[in-house]
Amino acid sequence: MTVEPGPTAPEAATDPAARPRRWTKWLLVVSLALNLLIAGGLAGAWWHHRNEGPMRWAGGPSDFGLMYFSRSLPEERREAVRKLLREGRKSLRDHKSEVTALRASAADALAADDFSPEKFRAAVETVGTSEETRRKGSIDVLMQVVQTLTPDERKRLAAMWKKRIERESRRFKKPKDDDGP
Repeated sequence: MTVEPGPTAPEAATDPAARPRRWTKWLLVVSLALNLLIAGGLAGAWWHHRNEGPMRWAGGPSDFGLMYFSRSLPEERREAVRKLLREGRKSLRDHKSEVTALRASAADALAADDFSPEKFRAAVETVGTSEETRRKGSIDVLMQVVQTLTPDERKRLAAMWKKRIERESRRFKKPKDDDGP
């Protein structure tokens, strides 16, 4: 029985079956990039949560931070606060559709062929009045909830508001422009 020698190093490099395919190298690069992207996203979310609390979407409903604050309340009080907030949202939702309709009529007055500044002003003032009514309604809901809180809970809510104000002022702070206005 004779043993045949295997291919030498130069022969193995030229053998197409022994050489790795070009696409496998790119597949590994893409896989590494995706892994880094996912790991970076998770690390960023962890860091944000650790330093500033859970992520919230910009422009989302805040309820003066009461829905988020209600998580820290005992179970029975949490449900009472959330019930007041849900009821308040329901009434405010009706005002929102009214404001939307009034804005559409103001846009129609603006685009009308027989444009009248007086009609347009009246339409815009009606929108403002309706928005003010909606804002007062949200303040009424806030007052209902705040009246159910204990003094310690009100202090914690105020501290949360101050922290949020400070964070937003840092986020939206404009850099000083030394070149003039």
